[in-house]
Amino acid sequence: MKEFVSEKKEKLSQYGLDKPSASVLFWLSGDSSATVKVDIGNRSPEKRGYFCAMSDRDNIFILEEKIINAIPRVADELRSRELLSFDNSKLNRIEVRSAEKTVVLVKDTESEWRKGTIKGAKADYTTVNEFLDEIKKFEIKEFVANDMRGMNKYGLDPAAVQVHLWTAGSSVPLTLNVGKATPAGYVYAVMTSEKSVVTLEERIIRVVGAYLKDI
Repeated sequence: MKEFVSEKKEKLSQYGLDKPSASVLFWLSGDSSATVKVDIGNRSPEKRGYFCAMSDRDNIFILEEKIINAIPRVADELRSRELLSFDNSKLNRIEVRSAEKTVVLVKDTESEWRKGTIKGAKADYTTVNEFLDEIKKFEIKEFVANDMRGMNKYGLDPAAVQVHLWTAGSSVPLTLNVGKATPAGYVYAVMTSEKSVVTLEERIIRVVGAYLKDI
């Protein structure tokens, strides 16, 4: 709170609080309705803040611009931008597929990666972990859709690239499908665990391609 403007909630239209531009509601644990509501009114250029009022107080005050600007305007702003989260050491199967090649790796009893089956040729352990670390660095750029229908318009039915990761004890993989390029130069992608179409840096195609070539 930057400063008080009025001790009473009077002349609300003067502060843009008769029709607030936004409201923030807070619930205490166990409450079925909002415990406190903060209404946000007009911006004050002189004060470099916004006129505000709280439901449980009988005054009008200024909140700094940086506080108001930090308030999410849409739900997606609260969503994590983390693309994939997993522990390399707990994975026991990896499948990476493209139109040109498919690589399947299985971890043997000595925690070595093998190609195809646990009796297959050894894969380079460092290369595999570098790939896993690299794809974990990617972050979601934009949330596009939560509707899983019509995936073909995103180049996701079928996907151009698929990454499937299994952890020990799980029969359901963590899956990332990557589709076609967006008009902005990113690529569409979908994670089966999130069931949301998102966009990623186009570089992920090159990272997967290099992995398929090197492994």
